[in-house]
Amino acid sequence: MLFDFENRNYALVTSTTYGNWLPGEERGFVSKNEENIFGTPFRSAEPELKRYTQNNLRGVPVFLDGEKAETLLRQWHEEVEKQAWNLLVAAIMSNLSIYLSKRRKPLERATCFEHSKVG
Repeated sequence: MLFDFENRNYALVTSTTYGNWLPGEERGFVSKNEENIFGTPFRSAEPELKRYTQNNLRGVPVFLDGEKAETLLRQWHEEVEKQAWNLLVAAIMSNLSIYLSKRRKPLERATCFEHSKVG
C-alpha cells in the first residue's frame, strides 16, 4: 500500500518530474532526507551545485505536456479505484499534486486539470 491511512483521513502527494527541480536552484531546494520535513526552510541557491547537478543528470529532464498529464491522471484514477480512496483534487502542471481521502464515497472523478509547457 502506498499510504498508511491508519491514523489519517487525508494524504497530499506532491512530486516534481525528473530534472525539473535540481539541488542548487535559485528558488531553493531540499537535498537531504533530514531537510525534507514539513516546515523546514529550503536551502538557498548554490549556482555551482546546480551546474554540477545539470551536468551529471543520468537522463533528459521529463516535462509534462498535455498527453503525459492525461496519462498520469488516468494512472492515478486506476490506483484510487484499487485502493478504495477518493481522489479529491489533481493538479498536474510542471509538477504533480494529488489530494486523497481515506474511504471512497460516491464522488465524481477528478477530470479537470491544467498543464503548462515547460522547457
